[in-house]
Amino acid sequence: GTLLRSSRQHLHERIAGTLEKEFSEAIEIQPELVARHCAEAGLEDHAIRYWRLAGEKAVHGASNREAIRHFRQALALIERQPRTAGRLAAELAILSQLGPALMTIHGWTAPEVGITFESAERLARELERSKDLAPPLAGLWLYHTARGQFSRADEITQELFEVAEALG
Repeated sequence: GTLLRSSRQHLHERIAGTLEKEFSEAIEIQPELVARHCAEAGLEDHAIRYWRLAGEKAVHGASNREAIRHFRQALALIERQPRTAGRLAAELAILSQLGPALMTIHGWTAPEVGITFESAERLARELERSKDLAPPLAGLWLYHTARGQFSRADEITQELFEVAEALG
């Protein structure tokens, strides 16, 4: 904490680089360690990739609370980036994984579950890619069905059929 910001950033960059080059097994075991050093070094693209990897690893290990923290770290960094198609695709991929993790921890009817899937749906529509629209719509269908909002769930069912037809 007593180092100048630029010196501290350079140190984190060197640590992240060393971990990537010399300790690839550390990345497989603890991608969040590399993510933190990349974030502190200002290497946001690398940090996002490693936070996402850490979230995916946590989901596979059924550590959904941990996964949620990692995915949120990635999203916080993504929000600072310019709004490009690449950024939107990365954000959509993370939201699509965050939604089920939130469902597992907070339940299918939690407001943040609905907000997450609605955000993912908006991004998928903005990217105009039907294959990316199905998972958020399925999540929204579960959310609205569990909340007893059957008319909205029926609307989503129709949208899912339309997406399936578009995909052939």
